[in-house]
Amino acid sequence: CRIVQRLLKACPPAQVREIVESLLEAASTLACHPFGYHVVQHLLECGTGEQQYQLIRCIEQNAARISQSTFGGCVLETLLKCAAAEERVWIARAFSQDPSVFIPLAMSKRGHASVVLALEILQGCGDQRAFASLAHHRDTLATSKFGRIVAKKLEV
Repeated sequence: CRIVQRLLKACPPAQVREIVESLLEAASTLACHPFGYHVVQHLLECGTGEQQYQLIRCIEQNAARISQSTFGGCVLETLLKCAAAEERVWIARAFSQDPSVFIPLAMSKRGHASVVLALEILQGCGDQRAFASLAHHRDTLATSKFGRIVAKKLEV
């Protein structure tokens, strides 16, 4: 993954176009891979606007599967940090609406930070639905070290 990241960083876009196209096609799988998720994060941070757009749509369409993987939470966190402001709100709403996705993510080592970030984004725009949904699952969150971190955010 480091070699791919170096290529993407050092080479002109035209030179790595085919590599990037292949990466975008496999993005939902790479986002769940122990090394591939680094490449997806790099594309989210450093890719062209079109590449970022394609990644955002791919992650959005596969949010449930990606959020359930060990490394998917890291990708979601990067996505929420790198996306444009209006997309952040939209993405945070999209994956916070399903408790079967949001609760396990909130309780995971690599996913809880993305849930906290999503809550901050939604709080900033006055959307309280995710807070209300998570509040119903406060007892479940309390059973996990990382869930308790998210639960504390609900109290703020």
